[in-house]
Amino acid sequence: TSFFSQCICSPFSLIVIVINLIVLYLLVPVCSYLYSFYPISIIVALPGEIFERFDRLESHIDALAIEHNISEYDIWSETGRSEGEQAEFKSTLITYYNRGHTWLMHRGKVQCMGTNQWLPKNVVVAGHIWMSKMHGKGLHKFGLNMNDSTSPRNGMLLLKGIESNFDKKYLCLVYNALEKWFVFHVLNPDIMDSTIPNSNPQLKFSNLHGMKLRHPDGRFPFRRLISFHAACAFKVARDKHWITDAEFDSYQPYHSLSDNASVPDISDV
Repeated sequence: TSFFSQCICSPFSLIVIVINLIVLYLLVPVCSYLYSFYPISIIVALPGEIFERFDRLESHIDALAIEHNISEYDIWSETGRSEGEQAEFKSTLITYYNRGHTWLMHRGKVQCMGTNQWLPKNVVVAGHIWMSKMHGKGLHKFGLNMNDSTSPRNGMLLLKGIESNFDKKYLCLVYNALEKWFVFHVLNPDIMDSTIPNSNPQLKFSNLHGMKLRHPDGRFPFRRLISFHAACAFKVARDKHWITDAEFDSYQPYHSLSDNASVPDISDV
């Protein structure tokens, strides 16, 4: 018996053929359209392969979200800072924090707020705490306004190596309530024995751990921002098993030192 006669005798087979012809008729123009944008290998791939690719992509995105701790308000990531330094902002910080000097021996140098060393101006970075590329977006959550993005209190003068590891959340600033100053807390154990580039004399990050942030009395960065940064850094450190749950619980936020300050809920990060 021929295939055609089998189809005639089987209504179900006829229905299947008709459906396939309709699907084919609809897919031809769609495939022609897709071909102009996508490689033919993707178009002719079996449906199972396509779904498998989407599953892999979704898993990759989930992994990136965990790795970089993506959220609306945790803007610091392990990719580090991607924005260029602003000369005018740097001059403002030098004046505000009194980190420059006219003495001949220190002329052209800047005093790092971390190591307190006088160093060439080009190796000390004027970094924004709340990155300038955010254009002030999100600052309202901290009781600040968008213009505070350009305030000298939204910046620190640090050696490049310290500043980049701050952005990666490998280190942060905690508040010593007894001494009433801010101290550096290195969270990533892998950098402890690393030398801080351009420090002179040379220091390691283990030396930075416990050092206080240098600033004039009454002139300090936005405490609500560095407090929230520290909370985010401690959360990453716990998730990466750099610290224990007990150490994570021991962190005391200090944004309340600022009047009318608020911070996003760390559980949303």
